[in-house]
Amino acid sequence: MKIGICTTSDKAEQALDCGADFFEISAVGEVNGITDESFENLKLRISGMKIKPYSCNGLIAGNVRLCGRNTDFDLVTEYVEKSFKRLNDLGVKMLVFGSGAARAVPEGFSYETAYERLIQVGRIFSEIAARYGQTVAVEPLRRAEVNIINTVSDAAEYIRKVDRANIKLNADFYHMTENGENFEVLRDNRELLAHIHVADRNRNIIKSDDIDIVRGWGELLNDIGYEGSVSYEGAWTDDKDKLADMFWILHRYFI
Repeated sequence: MKIGICTTSDKAEQALDCGADFFEISAVGEVNGITDESFENLKLRISGMKIKPYSCNGLIAGNVRLCGRNTDFDLVTEYVEKSFKRLNDLGVKMLVFGSGAARAVPEGFSYETAYERLIQVGRIFSEIAARYGQTVAVEPLRRAEVNIINTVSDAAEYIRKVDRANIKLNADFYHMTENGENFEVLRDNRELLAHIHVADRNRNIIKSDDIDIVRGWGELLNDIGYEGSVSYEGAWTDDKDKLADMFWILHRYFI
């Protein structure tokens, strides 16, 4: 498995020195909202780095409403076309679709209508991502963060209804734990699983105290034949020893 970290491009090479194979860039944080000139500068800088962005999170800005009263599919398409092209220009092939603020169902709005709009959005994502050989990995988010597509089972049902080959599943082990999910649900949906987020119980660096949990995760993933990518998504630390210890643990048990 490839093991990476969610971080900014200016910290990524520090993670490389500690054992990261790639980094996961924030589309909203670094890519989407900047001028063309600034983007060209970002692209040039990343092209000279030894570590590259394979995946992204923060896919859609919160003010781009995907399923509420003011959903504008033309605007969504325009936003996504620009964003996915830029991400492709950086080498990003795995697009994690969490974006809780963008996909949240507004209070008083029909859940069923919102869900149908998200299916349409998923197909827009699929069509544009296909131009660049990208995969969109739908991320279930804990109930404290969003009111739709919260569990792996929710996401799997949604993915099957979107019914496009490049719409897959991102399993975030922190969100799964917060929601009280049984990790065996990954076994039932193994064919959809394309990317994983990990962190400790408090969304911090994984430490030696977490080895038993990580070992269990690794045994399950190995048993279901998972060979995809894994990103640490949690609090950053400048302590290189802690980063190196985490990557040693992840590489040891995620084979």
